[in-house]
Amino acid sequence: MLIDVGELFAGRIGMETGERSCSHWLDLNDLHLALAKARLLMRWTPASEICSQNDLTQFRYAKDYDAVVAVESEGREMRFGLEYERTPKTYNAYRRISARLDGETLVDTVLYLVSNYHLLCMIRDCIAPRRVQVCVALFAEFLESFLATPVMVAGTSQRDIPFRTILAQASQARSR
Repeated sequence: MLIDVGELFAGRIGMETGERSCSHWLDLNDLHLALAKARLLMRWTPASEICSQNDLTQFRYAKDYDAVVAVESEGREMRFGLEYERTPKTYNAYRRISARLDGETLVDTVLYLVSNYHLLCMIRDCIAPRRVQVCVALFAEFLESFLATPVMVAGTSQRDIPFRTILAQASQARSR
């Protein structure tokens, strides 16, 4: 609701609104502010801007992320797509998302922050794109530990890897 009445964009009709999404956007706002206060945040591109870019340009993300985040780590900028899942989608919906992520060219890493461990396992098991690395972590843990948060890598058995390590690996691979 904050985005719907705050930032204007030439966006699509029918974006999720109402009470159900209000908690979602408030939690994302808390995360945005926490990253800024921790002096990690370099840039936060909100969903409204991502949707506008995806709708109006040829320079598109594979999906409408909740945000694209640039953080400072190890003296350099590291970017990732951010998705926040408070409630689960269907298995088929996650499989469709996984297929779309195979076409991603603008970010190397996508972080799914989830509300509970069961949803974490569901996403880990349903999403396995080849082009981007998808990490899954608990929202509450990320708010406390940020880049040190242990993540699971979707589609693999890799777990408890600090998110900072995943971002550094993606950054090194990109610079080669």
